Amino acid sequence: MKKKFFLKFLYIFLLQIIICAELFAQNRIELFRKDNLIPNIISDKVNPGGIFISPGIGIEVPFLKFAGNSNMALSVGGRLEYSTLKLYPFVLGVSYYYQNHSGSDVYKTENLLNSLKTKVHNVGVGCDFILNKYIKQNFTILFATVELKYLKINREISPENTTLDIKADDSVFGVAGGLGFTLYIFDIYGTYNYAKEYSSFSIKTRFRIPLIRF
Repeated sequence: MKKKFFLKFLYIFLLQIIICAELFAQNRIELFRKDNLIPNIISDKVNPGGIFISPGIGIEVPFLKFAGNSNMALSVGGRLEYSTLKLYPFVLGVSYYYQNHSGSDVYKTENLLNSLKTKVHNVGVGCDFILNKYIKQNFTILFATVELKYLKINREISPENTTLDIKADDSVFGVAGGLGFTLYIFDIYGTYNYAKEYSSFSIKTRFRIPLIRF
């Protein structure tokens, strides 16, 4: 199961790298780059910018107490972004991600459980800080990211057991922070997500699609 999980994520990750390499080799990309608004193209615009949608996928690795009862999971979702020249080097965003963690074998054995699933819905509001304003790179855009999050947790426990040290339903607020880089339209980044007993570390990749440019 874990082997298939890693192979699926690795396939998606490598596919994005191959696409980036092909686009770079052909030199056919026209992008709205967060650190490269070209003056002669936008000279007639007072505050150029846009709204973007960024579908994403990654892995979520539980920490501390969460790691004691759950395995890592695939995380899927996306982010809606807003960026203008006046906001630079900040990019604002609202995100939603979902993951379904299977219960760890040790925890299920110790508590005589047949199955345990922890479904987590993440809603976040945050921003990226573009580091290329201070750290120059030729082909990538470095950024730091921070996000305030709301997590809604639902567990499926079989058989039902009221003596467990975990809750069947819960909701918590958390905060996430991390670093990443942009390669053409793709972001690759890692974050530490603090959310009490649901803290985790994640590695995600997402690609940016422009919805509105102004």
